[in-house]
Amino acid sequence: MSPRCSCTSVTTPRTSTRRRRTRSGTHDRTQRRHGRGLGRRHGPPLGAPRRGSRAAAPGDSRGAARPGRCAARRARARRGLRLWRALSRAAAEAAGPNGAVLGLDLSEPLLELARAQGGEGIEYLRADAQVADLGEGRFDTVLSRFGVMFFDNPVAAFSNLARSLVPGGRMIFATWAEADANPWFGAPRRAAVARLGAVAPSDPDAPGPMAFRNPDRVLGILNRSGLSGAQVETLETELHHPDGWDAMERMLPDLGPIPGVMREHGGTAEDLAAIMAALRGEWDRYIGPDGIRLPARVHLYSAEAAT
Repeated sequence: MSPRCSCTSVTTPRTSTRRRRTRSGTHDRTQRRHGRGLGRRHGPPLGAPRRGSRAAAPGDSRGAARPGRCAARRARARRGLRLWRALSRAAAEAAGPNGAVLGLDLSEPLLELARAQGGEGIEYLRADAQVADLGEGRFDTVLSRFGVMFFDNPVAAFSNLARSLVPGGRMIFATWAEADANPWFGAPRRAAVARLGAVAPSDPDAPGPMAFRNPDRVLGILNRSGLSGAQVETLETELHHPDGWDAMERMLPDLGPIPGVMREHGGTAEDLAAIMAALRGEWDRYIGPDGIRLPARVHLYSAEAAT
């Protein structure tokens, strides 16, 4: 599998946590950030890089921009490109003129688009972050936004990324928490199953958006990857789209859990309309004059390379 993800390696100082969970215990203090969608840029990504740091930005796209893909997947690829470039550019700006960012992706079309749009201090390279030889002790920090959950062999992948870090370098990445706390994933599946019936069970830890929902599992993976000091911070936030329900009608028939349930049961256009109508009623409370704001729960994991 070639997942879409955004990763950047930069130097970052230590940050405070609101809900911290380690192998030895848990400390809870959650923070709700109203009006802050995760797809938007809010300054340096997941930390404040030091000036002059070295950076690498591997991103795995799924090749959604290749010819023959449907319009929804091309739109998804463009959004993935924006998120990846936003993360890379924020890191490059924070690192300053003496720093550097290396962007990696498996999709050459996306890389070509990124190169065409430029970016001071950013280089782009076609490579798979899971297995690519990134060098040893080359980077200061590895950052990822919603991509590492798709690694086929996460221990091997994180071990590979850890080798690229300087001693004491940090790895920080964002993943989705459980589906019940993320209506974007949970509610469409419930609506589709209510209409068409249950689907065949699958491995809940298989590569996919929810693969890193369980902090205990992920902290164990990081420890087995040769990293130390693994911890997790959980944030309650929002996913905002200014187009409101119109955007959901464009996206949900082709993205998320609805298409899979429809395929398994041979769903019809009438079924899809009923699913969307039920979901519209459930999400009415999230729709306002500035669009739709869905509550979301996100895990921010961090760990350090051995010194």
